[in-house]
Amino acid sequence: MKTLNLDDFPNHCPQIDPVQCAFYAQGAVVALEKQQHKSGVVLTVDGDMSEHFILKWSLTPNLSGWKEGRDSTQFGALAIAFLMVTSLTEYTVVEQSPIGTGFDYYLGFKEDDPRFDPDNFMNARLEVSGLGKGTTGEISDRIREKMNQTSKSDSWNIPAYVSVTAFGKPISFLRKK
Repeated sequence: MKTLNLDDFPNHCPQIDPVQCAFYAQGAVVALEKQQHKSGVVLTVDGDMSEHFILKWSLTPNLSGWKEGRDSTQFGALAIAFLMVTSLTEYTVVEQSPIGTGFDYYLGFKEDDPRFDPDNFMNARLEVSGLGKGTTGEISDRIREKMNQTSKSDSWNIPAYVSVTAFGKPISFLRKK
């Protein structure tokens, strides 16, 4: 089973500022620890790809800045989604998309991919969502909602990935459209 270390998360997304990545990683740690998970927890990935990862961290976020649970869930879900995309696909996270596009981030081919073009980073789309505990029904509903949301930009004719992470289990669904 592959290990993913949230402490090293900024190295997974070289196009995103390391401080921003560290913030997202802190959100993931807070969201996981609020659900009583500790470093070494197994993250199940389901959806179009099935995998298990051991999540590790030594980060100790100052919780005074993480009192609103929606924040840690939202930003933590970004960290998990970025890790899933970079670990399980040929893409890396390149840039945040503007509101109204129906997705959160542009994905580009990794530099070692023969299709890599630094001037064309719109190779795929990523929409991300997170849930605290998340029942099976809530997760299914959120996946369906987010898949529909990406329809706004379907005319671009590039793949869309939807990542929904439920920190209670923890499980992350990665679906491709």
